[in-house]
Amino acid sequence: MKKRLHEEIYGELRQEILSKRKPGECLPSEAELAKRFGVSVVTLRNATLGLEADGFVNRVSGIGVLVCDRKAHGRLALVSRDVAFDPRPLYFHLRFTPLLQRNLLQAGWKTVTHLQMDSDPGSLDDLRDGMARGRYTAVVWTIGDVPKDIRAHAAKHSVTVLGGTDCHLVKVDYDAMIKEGVDHLVRSGCRRIAGLFSGPPTEFPEPDDRHASRVFNERLAHHGLSAPPGLVVQDTEARLTGSGWQGFRDLWSASRERPDGLLVLDDVLYHDAARAILELGIQVPSRLRIVTHSNRGDDFVHPFPVSLLEVDPEEMAAAAAEFVMQTLEGGGARPQDLPVRLIPAQQKNASIASATAPV
Repeated sequence: MKKRLHEEIYGELRQEILSKRKPGECLPSEAELAKRFGVSVVTLRNATLGLEADGFVNRVSGIGVLVCDRKAHGRLALVSRDVAFDPRPLYFHLRFTPLLQRNLLQAGWKTVTHLQMDSDPGSLDDLRDGMARGRYTAVVWTIGDVPKDIRAHAAKHSVTVLGGTDCHLVKVDYDAMIKEGVDHLVRSGCRRIAGLFSGPPTEFPEPDDRHASRVFNERLAHHGLSAPPGLVVQDTEARLTGSGWQGFRDLWSASRERPDGLLVLDDVLYHDAARAILELGIQVPSRLRIVTHSNRGDDFVHPFPVSLLEVDPEEMAAAAAEFVMQTLEGGGARPQDLPVRLIPAQQKNASIASATAPV
């Protein structure tokens, strides 16, 4: 359908505001703009009313039409997975986006959350329409990679896209996490160390899905060790119920010589693996020592002593919000590298004991 005349003028003025005009700058009078576009003042007024409704300009009596500060009047589209339709919502996903939105709102940015269902390509139609209408300063993609059609649509309408493989919101050094986990197990006396990985976490996509296994094997070699065939499992999908259960049983039965150490690089896989360990009657930590990735604040009750490689979703959300704001306000920002904290099993057990001790 062909756009009406005032919609065409709206689009051209919006592009001019985004690319050339500064906040607080006064637009030419409506009479001058009407003459420039060769239309009536009424048609021009319809275009500027649309710009005003969408937060691009503000009409001030006695002064004219001023370009808005996009921080104060623009909107950010936050895209996250719709956990209501997720067969197994992950704790990180439940926490990260709401915390990120809270930080942005507190800093004065208006936000609109769009939910993505993996099986529904039309779930982001409202986002596409909002970009076409100029309602968003930027799209902040919080989970997985950004689809090519969304990137193309954003580029067409001069909307910044943050997130995905091209622009991480925040970084966690997962290589360092693997190395720290292996080192801790070696220090604990383990010599046959197994690895249970789901590949790179979906919120921080990595095109090389065998990367974790390579870093794991390289760190074992650093200590003069190696993982026999079958002791590294990385063909599991954390979001499928029972994947960690099956993955652990596979590596446990791969050889007559059982592993004495286990590194799990996904908290949900570990939850499943813990069930398999209990079912098999494996004594932890006397027969098997475990180090697993964990999200701070997760209330999962560990059935036996484990060491945690902990990241903090609240800290990550604050760092991501800062990166988004710095990027949109001036550019040149880089995503922060956040540390991973190793919490040894003894320390974790002591904290649990103190929290549950009778008063």
